[in-house]
Amino acid sequence: MAKMSEKYLLLILFFILCTGCMHHEDSRAAPLKTAIPKPKYTETITVASGAAIEMDESEWRSRGGERGVRAVPSLKPIQTAQFVDELHGFGLVPGLDDLSILETKDGGESWVTISSLAHSTNLPVISFLNDQTGWLLTGESINRKSELRLTSDGGQSWEIIARNLPGFGTLAKTPFFRFFDRQNGLIAIQKTNDMVMLRTEDGGLTWSASSRIQLPQAAAGVLTFVSPNEGWFASSDNKGEAILYRMSDGEIWLEAGKLPEKAVPQAISFSSPRNGWLLLHNKEEQLEPRWWLLRTEDGGSSWSRHSFPQTLHPMDFNTQMNFISSQTGWIQGANGLWQTTNGGMNWSMLSS
Repeated sequence: MAKMSEKYLLLILFFILCTGCMHHEDSRAAPLKTAIPKPKYTETITVASGAAIEMDESEWRSRGGERGVRAVPSLKPIQTAQFVDELHGFGLVPGLDDLSILETKDGGESWVTISSLAHSTNLPVISFLNDQTGWLLTGESINRKSELRLTSDGGQSWEIIARNLPGFGTLAKTPFFRFFDRQNGLIAIQKTNDMVMLRTEDGGLTWSASSRIQLPQAAAGVLTFVSPNEGWFASSDNKGEAILYRMSDGEIWLEAGKLPEKAVPQAISFSSPRNGWLLLHNKEEQLEPRWWLLRTEDGGSSWSRHSFPQTLHPMDFNTQMNFISSQTGWIQGANGLWQTTNGGMNWSMLSS
């Protein structure tokens, strides 16, 4: 009997020892971990009318944002930028499906999208009188006629006021387009050897077309107008010499003289009948500088030469220059928007 008790005691002791070992192994096992999803911080960023981007925190921070800080991506005008004063301007960004209208209130440093339109037409261009009233002109496309739109609320909304304007059949160059006041506007359409001028006296509702006006040079040139009848045309002849022409009656170009540089005119702007600027490009790489700017203060009779940044990249299709006074102007290049505040003496890039 005593031996049986000893056996039971040994079994009980063995069981206790084994239980302790198992408990010891369990206590050393790594606890199960439950995957807790990382909180997702979202921010809706409006980039165009009806379109938005949503991103998590890691992507938000990779774009330079901080929690609580709204980093809104902004578009830059890539086709045209037109200013009405030193601060306020408007620009266009054609996309695959729509046309974005942009606005700046700080002279071109930053831009915001104010509206967008279905983009199925060709060669859009704008003309604003002030920060509220403006017109948007679009040329013909395969399935759409030319259209003219009007805004009275700074580009927030647009109303079509004219369609199928004459002379837009085969455009090879962005037309000159400007309203000089609330009623009088001009569209100058260049062809290969001649041009057509469309004029309105009722704010764009109706347009009358001129007869074909012979261009002085067969080579492509640049032109600008300060009224429905007064303007300038600059081109280079077959010898490479740049020549300036002037129109004062709305019908005939007359030679105003040869320009002091042997180069190709790229852009022209007059802020008044006396103050004008002409951007030229020398395509002969062995000659320096490659770019320069000419300025006149007597309507084109004489010109002074100014240096221009050699880092300018011209638009592939059409370089735009816009002076609003004798001191302040902008040039839209393919690599950004340039500004001068001292009449063209110095230039700085605002956006790229």
